[in-house]
Amino acid sequence: MRRNKILCAAIAALLAACSHLSKPATNVSTWTVAPKRADCVGVAPMKCLLIRDHTQPNSEPTFFYSNIEDFDYVEGFEYRIEVESTTVANPPADGSSIRYRLVKLLSKTAKN
Repeated sequence: MRRNKILCAAIAALLAACSHLSKPATNVSTWTVAPKRADCVGVAPMKCLLIRDHTQPNSEPTFFYSNIEDFDYVEGFEYRIEVESTTVANPPADGSSIRYRLVKLLSKTAKN
């Protein structure tokens, strides 16, 4: 009888621990996306977006190697966007450990 109580307590503790699995870390930030892609090298030579993250004041534009879900980039326009960054729990070996998703298009301005 005592064994059954110990076993039930262990199972209950295990189930309680599983119900509190951590949520992926999520962050929302505002970016400016340049009107032209730039040559960059990831796994192979490619064209990257140039972004400036507004959470880092006075930062220079940096290469962005990944994709932004729900964002349809058109060259010739400068964008201000809100982007949600979510940490991927078990990323594929050849994929990013962060998922990016467009939250809001703040502006789209034609540039020459």
